[in-house]
Amino acid sequence: MTYKLFCMASLLALPLAAQTPDSEPADLSSYQGPGIASPGVGNIGTASGQPTDLRFYAGVSGIYDTNIQPFVTDAKGNLVRAPNLWGISFGGGAYGSHAWHRSQLSLSYAGNYVYYPDSQNYNGTNQSLTLGYTDQLSSRWVFDARVSGNTLNQTTGAVANAATSGGATSTTAPFDTRSSGVLGSSSITFLQTTRTSYTFGGAVSTYIYDSAYLTDYQSASANAGFTHRLSQSNSFGARYMFSYQTGSGGAFTMKTHTMGGQFSSAFARGWTLSLDLGATISQLNESIGLDLPVLFNNGTYGLAPFLVPVQLNGVYPSGSIDLRRQFRRALLFGNAAESVGGGNGLLTGTRNLMARGGISYTGFRKWNFGLDGSYQKYSSLGGGISRVISYGGGAGFTYELVRYTHLTGRFDLTNYDYSTTLGQRTAKRVTIGISFTPKDIPLSLW
Repeated sequence: MTYKLFCMASLLALPLAAQTPDSEPADLSSYQGPGIASPGVGNIGTASGQPTDLRFYAGVSGIYDTNIQPFVTDAKGNLVRAPNLWGISFGGGAYGSHAWHRSQLSLSYAGNYVYYPDSQNYNGTNQSLTLGYTDQLSSRWVFDARVSGNTLNQTTGAVANAATSGGATSTTAPFDTRSSGVLGSSSITFLQTTRTSYTFGGAVSTYIYDSAYLTDYQSASANAGFTHRLSQSNSFGARYMFSYQTGSGGAFTMKTHTMGGQFSSAFARGWTLSLDLGATISQLNESIGLDLPVLFNNGTYGLAPFLVPVQLNGVYPSGSIDLRRQFRRALLFGNAAESVGGGNGLLTGTRNLMARGGISYTGFRKWNFGLDGSYQKYSSLGGGISRVISYGGGAGFTYELVRYTHLTGRFDLTNYDYSTTLGQRTAKRVTIGISFTPKDIPLSLW
């Protein structure tokens, strides 16, 4: 049976401050923590979990793809599928951070153009960019912001993996059809004392699919919460978030109220744990297709399809868990989350279960390698297709051949289960190539 590796990007992180008496003013001279619902720099641009200076790279690779499937049909109404394709990828990227006296900017970018000599209809570009910014405005105020954007022609590969793991998208499209998204968030944190802080923020996003049969959607949200430090290693807090989402052409509207408690802890040697447990109250308005009895012109009765507007209200569990172990030159992580809202183009108004995990190692001189896996499940709250599940994983390495020149390789696999007549498919990608970077340290891509 195809393996499943569970993990996903943690939704929230709790800022920690130095432990001093509550009556003293907060000193944020070393503060780099993110806001409750709108992280700033977070771990963007790190190498195996460690901060790194800004770094650029570029390269060329050979690619072998299996089961590329855009959401288009042939003359018989069957989905088009390209079973085996050879191609060339021209790509590059940048990652790292730059710090000033009281602020920090981090970025993670990956992009490529894929060319298939024998099947040029599948040529296309894939881009993913995430920027994070944290600014200590004063001894009591901290501003966080994050902007992410991506445009993906294919859902299996290094750029799609970077978009999901880096936060440029929380959604993996179920087909290899052009999809584009932009997410922006910001928050302001007030430190009442060195133990207690309050965070207020908001976020907006939009996701567009290049297919008339997939549903675009937009969302806007506002949040508030507080965090209290119990000790040097442990913090707890609470949050509230309101979100409003809508689909293209009025396909659906959805309002959600999410409340939860939070706990974070640093323990043992290098282990950190973050928990967010709560519930979401949702109100979904959409039209469901039903076959209803009608009287035809010839005087007979039968069934005919109708779109019936419905309102579905419910209360669902929501939250996240994130567990990490930071070594000197490696990061081991696993995280998962459940939420309500949005969709993946094929489904709208959904319960979402996402998980992700893996390990990344960057050696002293020449090596970087990584192993990761993910799982996503979208379950419809309304009618139509009941669920879409995808799971898979990947492994990659970089090795410095000579100064500034690295051998790179990666294998990715994703399995899709559509729970309909669309059936299942398993997509694979193998890449091997050469990358160039103007620094004498291992190129950390995975």
